[in-house]
Amino acid sequence: MKRPRSCGEGEPSLRTEAVASAKKLFLQWGYSGASIAMIAEILGVTKAALYYHFPDKEALFLAVFDDYLSCVGAELDEALPLFERAKEVSGDDARLAFSSLARIFLSRGAESVRMNELAFQEAPALSERGRAELGERYHRDLVRPLGACFRSAEETGWLRPARAGEPPRVWLFMGTLSAFFSPGHDGAEGKAALDLDESSEAFASFLLEGLVSTRR
Repeated sequence: MKRPRSCGEGEPSLRTEAVASAKKLFLQWGYSGASIAMIAEILGVTKAALYYHFPDKEALFLAVFDDYLSCVGAELDEALPLFERAKEVSGDDARLAFSSLARIFLSRGAESVRMNELAFQEAPALSERGRAELGERYHRDLVRPLGACFRSAEETGWLRPARAGEPPRVWLFMGTLSAFFSPGHDGAEGKAALDLDESSEAFASFLLEGLVSTRR
């Protein structure tokens, strides 16, 4: 599915700058803690100028997710052919496909985890219509494309069919992936910068091989 626009294209405008600033504030303070006044102050404009582009804070919150999810969705669309192309089982192809899938989220750092948390934690604060719009965008741009990748992975034999009682593959993927953003404690100075290649490949290997030893 083609997305309506490409990420990062076009000249900066008040609208795009407002979305970027709002995302930082929402991630820091949550939906309830951030305000139109705070965003306007950061941008150096009046609240009226923001209201010209966004009728209320909810519309700005949804615009933040529309921007984030459309970018993620566009990259998931590009990753899907890696899952669809192979009809013969190939371990190397499987690792490349899942490593590429992990990279989409790991390249965004902790923002990926925080945006997911924000979507679910703050949804109750939205109107009924706002919750419905957020849910539809989330499923359209993230859940459905990820689900398509996993269906293809089962068809190629890279993954076994899901068993009764297992969580949906999309949520299993997102939950497991979150551990790779901060895999351990590394002393008082904190974790070193994420090695994207190493982490993506480690995730792909873990997903495909699990924890069971092949030794007998």
